[in-house]
Amino acid sequence: MSNIENFLNTAKKDIALIKTIQKTKFSEVYECRLDGKDAVLKIKTDCTFENEIGIEEIIVDQLHKLNLAPQILHADTEKKVVIYEKVVGSDLSTVSKANIISKCAKQLKKLHNSNIVCDDCGSFESKIKKYEHAIAQNSPNSLCRSAFKFIYELVARDKHQVFCHNDLNLSNIMYSDDIFFIDWDYAGFNHPYFDLALLFNAMNLTSNEEYNFLSIYADQEHNFDHELLKEYKKMSLYVEYLWIVATSSQENPKYATRFDELSTLLR
Repeated sequence: MSNIENFLNTAKKDIALIKTIQKTKFSEVYECRLDGKDAVLKIKTDCTFENEIGIEEIIVDQLHKLNLAPQILHADTEKKVVIYEKVVGSDLSTVSKANIISKCAKQLKKLHNSNIVCDDCGSFESKIKKYEHAIAQNSPNSLCRSAFKFIYELVARDKHQVFCHNDLNLSNIMYSDDIFFIDWDYAGFNHPYFDLALLFNAMNLTSNEEYNFLSIYADQEHNFDHELLKEYKKMSLYVEYLWIVATSSQENPKYATRFDELSTLLR
């Protein structure tokens, strides 16, 4: 019996699966109905690198009160299941950048200024060490070694930390009446420039668009350290590369092309 079948057979809730959204080696995500409400169900199958459901619940309960994340309708830490309210909207890959830069900047500023409490989230450095441990089992290549060296040196230089999403790709940002961040699997404490670097790389912002974003996010754009941001942009690419290697996803058709791109870009 599969994990999802086991959960549905024992759940004391009226849950009806509608369709599969995605299946990976780490989780399965389904569109569903929960007690008559449209919802999204996620069941985790491997939390080696991701936050446990209990940690995700602690984080998102606080974030929802700030209008930064959808509400959790049900969580089962034993079965590793979380069910969210469904956000009706579009991910950023289908939305004009001009329409969402201002809203994204305001929401990210709110996240980084929040006082999220999560003693078990761990630091970003601790998450990277998990990648290092996994990769060490298969003899890391020179690019992996360069990546770890670059990341640890950059993290050691500036210890400023806020609560970060840590995985701000376009599919993890939903646009409806407002901006919502979803998929908090890698969230934790990190330098705020990392989220900015991820987002700027993902949205492929021009220098003028970055200026507009930072004018809202930082109040005073000229107080921003653009050289440091440039280094965090490089670090975000290294982290993406390490994730693919650590999870042995190089041959997965979904990531193979991106892995080759990163290998060329970072050498």
